[in-house]
Amino acid sequence: MAWTNAIVQLQDTDLELLSNQKRLGDLVPLLKDSSAMLIAQERLDAAKTAAKQARQNQETLEFEFGRVQNKLRVDTEKLYSGRITNARELQDLQAETESLKRHLAEIEEKLLEAMMVREEADAQVSEANTALEAIREKTKTSQQHLVDEQAKLSIRNTTLAALQEKLRKQIPASILDTYEYLKSRTGNIPVAQLNGEICSICGIEVIKPVQQKARHDEEAYCGGCNRLLVILD
Repeated sequence: MAWTNAIVQLQDTDLELLSNQKRLGDLVPLLKDSSAMLIAQERLDAAKTAAKQARQNQETLEFEFGRVQNKLRVDTEKLYSGRITNARELQDLQAETESLKRHLAEIEEKLLEAMMVREEADAQVSEANTALEAIREKTKTSQQHLVDEQAKLSIRNTTLAALQEKLRKQIPASILDTYEYLKSRTGNIPVAQLNGEICSICGIEVIKPVQQKARHDEEAYCGGCNRLLVILD
């Protein structure tokens, strides 16, 4: 293979390696990223806390409802038992039972509301749990894709590195030194092709003496972008 063909292929190989290395670097934080799962877990934890509070509120009201209901039953039985004959005591007991009835109605209203709140809270827990499982499964799948991509890129880079070494041996040392020198000054594209009389990178017309050098596989440089000019076989 002529050195001109080798250096163009080397440039393509170097560019692919750079691209792959950048992607491998980008994969590192992606493989560690668990932000979506953390957010979903926090949502589930918050839903569970709210559901626990709703359950406790309901249980407290149920206990109070039972206590007042039992007190009302005892007082009502006492009121109609005939054991109390004192008019003032009967009047006070009747007033107390009426108060207990009103209080019981208030508790019942609050209890119904608490039951609805708990039902909604339990639904939120179920929804948050389902969402977490979906995200966990999605993350597992996406992470596996990233791991597979990482492995493929690593294998490809090993192949490219071997090709890179092989190509470098086919290029004259002085030209290879210039190639390396120009890489940092040309955005890692130090080689341009001469298409007719035109530089493939900057598009200017190359002067005749430089064209002749390029056509004879001699070291030639574009006067516009200073890149190494080659003509492929």
